[in-house]
Amino acid sequence: MACRKMDELFLVLQYIYKRLLFEKELKNDACEVARVLIPCVSMQNAHFAANVSCQAEETQMGSRGWQGSAHLNAGPSDSMNPDIGAYNSKLTNETSPRLCHNDFVLLQLTLVEMLSCKAQNPLVDVAVQQQYINILTILDDMGIVVKLLHLFSSTEKLLCHTAAKCVASLVLFHMRNNVLNSTWLKMCLKTLSEDAYGCRTAECLWSLTTVIKCAVKDHSLRQSGILQTFFAQLDPVLEGYYILALSCDSHDKLQANTSRTRTESTIISNLASFIDLLEVLVASRVYLQSDFLCQRLLHLHSDYALQLLTSSVHYVAKRKLVILLKKCLVWKAGEDLVNTPVPHLPDSHCLSNDTFVLAETVLHTATLDWLTRIPVSENVVQFGGSSVLAKDSAQVGPDMVFLRALSLTLLKAVEINAAHSATEMERKGNL
Repeated sequence: MACRKMDELFLVLQYIYKRLLFEKELKNDACEVARVLIPCVSMQNAHFAANVSCQAEETQMGSRGWQGSAHLNAGPSDSMNPDIGAYNSKLTNETSPRLCHNDFVLLQLTLVEMLSCKAQNPLVDVAVQQQYINILTILDDMGIVVKLLHLFSSTEKLLCHTAAKCVASLVLFHMRNNVLNSTWLKMCLKTLSEDAYGCRTAECLWSLTTVIKCAVKDHSLRQSGILQTFFAQLDPVLEGYYILALSCDSHDKLQANTSRTRTESTIISNLASFIDLLEVLVASRVYLQSDFLCQRLLHLHSDYALQLLTSSVHYVAKRKLVILLKKCLVWKAGEDLVNTPVPHLPDSHCLSNDTFVLAETVLHTATLDWLTRIPVSENVVQFGGSSVLAKDSAQVGPDMVFLRALSLTLLKAVEINAAHSATEMERKGNL
C-alpha cells in the first residue's frame, strides 16, 4: 500500500515538473501543491533522514485528488503538450520507478528551486507567475527553509547540496522582494562562529557564495542596498572565521586531535568553499564600490593565506589560494565565478591602499625563506579527478598553473610596490 502511494506521489511530482517546465498554470489549489512539495523531514534523527511515506498519506491522492483528475491522466488533448499527456497516461498504467525516500526529497527540492526561478522570470505569464509566488509564500509559512537547513547535516552529499541550492534560490527570491531571510542567515553565522569544522559548514559557505554571486549579477539587487545590509551582518563573524580557517595552528591541532571525527574530505571541502566565498566577496567590492570588512579580509590578513601555502593543508586548497592571491593583485577576482564583465575599476583610495598592503605583505613574506617552503606537486589531478597520470607520461611534471600564479603574484607585488615608492632610491631598495 505504501509503495502504491509513493507511486502516486511520483506521478504528481512528474505532473508538476511538466507544468513548470512549460511555464503553465497548475490546475490544483496552491495549498495542495505546497503540501506535495514540502519535504517531510524527520528532525529527530541525527542526520535528518527524509521520510516520504507520511507525505504520501497526507497528499490524499484518491479518486478526488491528483491522480483522479483529468489533468494528470490527460490524453493527447492536454493543452501544454500533446506528447506529455500521452506520457503521463502511460505512466499511470505502468509502475513508476522504484525510488527511495531521499530520491523523492531530491525531486521535491528540484521542483521548489525550479518554482522559485520561474516565479522570478519576467517572461512568464503574469497570472502563472502570481500562482507560483503564492505557492512559495505558502511554503514559507510551512517553514520550508527550516526543513532545508536541517538537510545541510545529511550524510547524503547530493541531498545536502541540493538543499543548499534550493535555499539559495529561496533567499534570492526574498531578496528581490527586499527581504533578507533571517532564518538562513542566522544559522549560517551561528555555524561559522560555533562549529567552524562542522558537517554543514561547507553547505553554509556554498549558499552564502551562491547568494552573493547571483546578487552581484543582478543589477536591481546591486542597486537596492540589500547586499550592504547583508555584508554588515557578515562583518562581525567572518573575520573570526577567516583567522580560524586559514590559521596553520588551527589545521595542525585539528589533524592531531583524533577525538574529532572530521574526515579530510570535510576539511578540504570547507576550506575550498571558503576560498570561493572570499573570491566572490573581493569581486563584489568592485561591483558594489563598497569597503566592508568582509570584502577586505584577504587584503588585510593576507599573512594567514601566505603561511597556509607552506603548511600541511591539502594541495587542492593551496592551489586555489595562490590563484586567488594572483587575481587580487591583478584585480581579476571573480571573473570565473561571477561571469559578468568587470566594470571600470573605481578610483577608490581604500581599494588601492589595500592592494598595496597585500603586495607589501607578499614581498615581506618572500624575504623570509617562504618560497623555498612552498611544495609544488609533480602529479596534478586535473578537473577534479581522483587519479594522476602515469609516471611515464610526457605530461607529468611540475604544476605549471601553480608556478605561473605564484610567479605572477610576486611580479605584480613588485610592480605595485614600485609604483607606490616615492623616490628612485626607495624603488631600488625595495627591489
